[in-house]
Amino acid sequence: KNSRQQQQVNSCTENAHMATLGNSTVAEDVTASGVLIQVKNAFSGDEVASVKIPLTSSVFDLQLRLEEPTAVPAEHQILLREGDVLPLRRTATLLDEGLEHDSRVFFTNRNQAPKHADLELFEVCQGCRCGFREEGFGGCQELAKKSCDCERLPDRGPRMTQVQYLLRYIPDDVPFLQAVFERLVLEGGPRCYTLAAAHLAQDTRINVNAVGCSCTAFSSLFEDALLFNHVDMLLMLMDTGRLEPNFQHMSYRLTLEFEHRFENRFENVDGLLWKVVGAPFGSVDRESLISHLVDNLDASTKKVRQFIIQQKRQHHPFFKNLTVTHRKAIEDVYKDFLDCIMEARGTKPMMDEGVNVKHCRKPGGGVDTRGEKNAGSLSDKDVRGRRWLAAHRREQRDRESVRKARENLRRLERDCKSHMTTPVRCT
Repeated sequence: KNSRQQQQVNSCTENAHMATLGNSTVAEDVTASGVLIQVKNAFSGDEVASVKIPLTSSVFDLQLRLEEPTAVPAEHQILLREGDVLPLRRTATLLDEGLEHDSRVFFTNRNQAPKHADLELFEVCQGCRCGFREEGFGGCQELAKKSCDCERLPDRGPRMTQVQYLLRYIPDDVPFLQAVFERLVLEGGPRCYTLAAAHLAQDTRINVNAVGCSCTAFSSLFEDALLFNHVDMLLMLMDTGRLEPNFQHMSYRLTLEFEHRFENRFENVDGLLWKVVGAPFGSVDRESLISHLVDNLDASTKKVRQFIIQQKRQHHPFFKNLTVTHRKAIEDVYKDFLDCIMEARGTKPMMDEGVNVKHCRKPGGGVDTRGEKNAGSLSDKDVRGRRWLAAHRREQRDRESVRKARENLRRLERDCKSHMTTPVRCT
């Protein structure tokens, strides 16, 4: 009898244990799989959202889920449990706050504007506070200096809700927004930073064609970002459809390069061509020579064109405009040089409906002028004299072209100082 009673007690104990174990297992499953939390507006009582979320998640995780339906960043949300007056702790779990399935939570946001919206936006987009509203570097507006060595982490990057929310409170500070955009592009980073820069680039007040100062030969934002190899940012700038090549700045750089190349006098035309395009030419037409110059002059523009070709975006409108503008700038700066080359090669460029026609001289006669008809009967002394005179005239033309190039350089420097398009402030 005692043995039978002991068996019954053991059976009841085992059943109770299994029931307890089953309940705990169900609770664990519910906690892990998620419960439904009803979120309502604290003032109107309207339903904001119904969120299914595990109870082991933090309150901040719930606030992140509410960013899309409320358009308020998690950092600026206040959540109240039904019947409580104290807000939920952001770092606590939902289970620690006593929430369960079908619990009600009331949502509200901070009524007052952020005290330091500019600093918050800068830190969100930059990842740090380096360079916040700092003064210019001794008057230099070099874009490449608008960067730091701080690492940008994906989990701490900007969220679109944050950027859009904070922009509401700094609507008219264009120089500050321009500085934030430039730093975003020059620092690069994970995709969330590219998305933030793309959102700012949609604002017409942002200048995507920003340039530095004259000490950097007016390098553009695109060219400086290319130095850091921020591919995502570069493609984003192209996708804006607002990139435009600057003819004035191209001419300025080409003039500097032209003056540097002509510091020394070359012995012959082949030396000039070798110095400019890296290879001698026997007899070339003007258009071919310009094409070679386009492929070899202005290293910054050349790198931009190579990058676009590598990304297989040759059909992008910016690439076409860049090539055309570069060609026009070369024709403008190197006009006298090209004329000198054509004349020295015995090729007179004549414009016939936009086409250069070559007229090659034949030594010893056979052409129109009287002097050239009698050239074959001249004495050696007269031939040497004419050759010396021709060489002297070529030297005079070279000096004149250098003088004109220097005048163009000085004029461009004055124009760039007084009429710089969209000056960039270091902030």
